[in-house]
Amino acid sequence: MQGSPSRTWLPIRTRFDLASTLAVAVLLGVAAGCYLSVAGLTGGGRWTLLIGGLAVVASIVASRMLIRREIVRGRRASGARYRRLFDRNLAAMARTRRDGVVLACNAAMVRLLGYGSREEVLGVNASQFYADPEDRERLVSGFGPGAGVVDREVRFRRKNGDLIWVSMTFIEHEEDGEASFEAVILDVTDRKTAHERIEELNATLARQLAELNAVNKELDAFSYSISHDLRAPLRAMQGFSEVLLEEYGDRLDADGQECARRIVAASRRMDLLIQDLLAYSRLSRAEIVLAPVSLETAVDEAVGPLEREVKERDGEILVERPLARVMAHRAVLGQIVTNLLANAVKFAEPGRPPRVRVRSESRDGRVRLWVEDNGIGVAPEHHERIFRAFERLHGAQQYPGTGIGLAIVQKGATRLGGRVGVESGPGPGSRFWVELDAAEVERA
Repeated sequence: MQGSPSRTWLPIRTRFDLASTLAVAVLLGVAAGCYLSVAGLTGGGRWTLLIGGLAVVASIVASRMLIRREIVRGRRASGARYRRLFDRNLAAMARTRRDGVVLACNAAMVRLLGYGSREEVLGVNASQFYADPEDRERLVSGFGPGAGVVDREVRFRRKNGDLIWVSMTFIEHEEDGEASFEAVILDVTDRKTAHERIEELNATLARQLAELNAVNKELDAFSYSISHDLRAPLRAMQGFSEVLLEEYGDRLDADGQECARRIVAASRRMDLLIQDLLAYSRLSRAEIVLAPVSLETAVDEAVGPLEREVKERDGEILVERPLARVMAHRAVLGQIVTNLLANAVKFAEPGRPPRVRVRSESRDGRVRLWVEDNGIGVAPEHHERIFRAFERLHGAQQYPGTGIGLAIVQKGATRLGGRVGVESGPGPGSRFWVELDAAEVERA
């Protein structure tokens, strides 16, 4: 023999590799006058072949054929998975040519368009599904090859003529040299209708808010007129009547003096009523900013003006300290506490010293302030009525007032996000309460 053929060691990792390589090597080896030999297991535990040069080439070709076969098998499996995803998807899916002809669609697409079968959709130009056929051309011409759109809303026309809103997401790709589109389409009619309804409501709200602001400006002007233009004549009536009694009282008979005193009393009541109305009006329109406020501070400030009257009537206001802190507007809380304490002192039984007890209790992130008295009580059927403006259960001569104090309490508590109430019966004593959110330190 003239020289020995070249030798190459090839790794054989599977039985299939061994069988195919041996078959090819034998054929080529014989044809080329080469030889082959098979070694046993190597130290690494793998089969190896010692073959001639042509056999090595044949082995490489066979290996590449096997790889290509695996790739084809993978592509087929991937295609099958995609077809299952396409056909079974709950979202409408379709594939069209660039000119719009439908190449494929799933059952969800058929249902969305209102057709009976896929055959009715396949081959149709997709432009027919648009409420405005030019919408499709505007969509596909708005991007370059290989791009697409995401969540673009357009209107479709179903088979029965109904218009629906859909959201389209699609991309362009090329297959076998032909451009086509893959699209996912969702029916968003309900969402679109709700959005349009919300916009209508917002527009209505904005209009009503503008009207409310105009009314508030008119109320501000009216309040200014009341506080200045209307109260000025009242003060004049009261002042001149008092001068009349002081300077010329001895010249008036008993009836004249009584008339002058009634004018003074009526003008005072009218002035007080106007002040209460203004306070109620401001409370309804005031800007409220909640912050931690001490109930003790509010109660102490409200007790001060009442101390003289309570002492004169041999009464007592007992404050059980400490009182909690609440989330409130300080001025509004002051109005609430002032009116509650004033009512507790005022509505005592004739001849009985007023006894008022103030305490607070905290529970579930809320604080309830109690104002308890030994007064005339409130029948259960009047528990709601007494919190309305100008609702009086007793005559003004017996218990003076404007009938708006508890209405201020109700309005103030509502503005602070709280509640008010009363526990009382026809017998002596009432327990009024106002409930507000606890301050942060209390909630912790």
